Amino acid sequence: MPSLSIRLTVAQDERLTHEANAFGYTRSSLLKKAYFGKEYKARRVPRPDQVVLATILGQLGKIGSNVNQMAKKYNTGQLPPNMVVIKSIQAIESDINEMGERVKELING
Repeated sequence: MPSLSIRLTVAQDERLTHEANAFGYTRSSLLKKAYFGKEYKARRVPRPDQVVLATILGQLGKIGSNVNQMAKKYNTGQLPPNMVVIKSIQAIESDINEMGERVKELING
């Protein structure tokens, strides 16, 4: 696919970046839309807070996976039963699920 390189002043570059972000376009999609006058599929540019929240959601998933592995060991008898530990695992799992749902709500706005 052919590409194009253009030179801009600092002010033009800042304006292009600002307007592209404001409308949810990439810079190239905004220029194509302005020049060709039709809608181009813009790559979605996530807000910075969405990036952070998505990272948190990924980390919660990893923690949840570890909790599930511990629960499996208890459930299969690989670790001796201990009701305090089992209740703690259940509480942690519940908290992780709740936090995950809240983070998803924040990401989706």
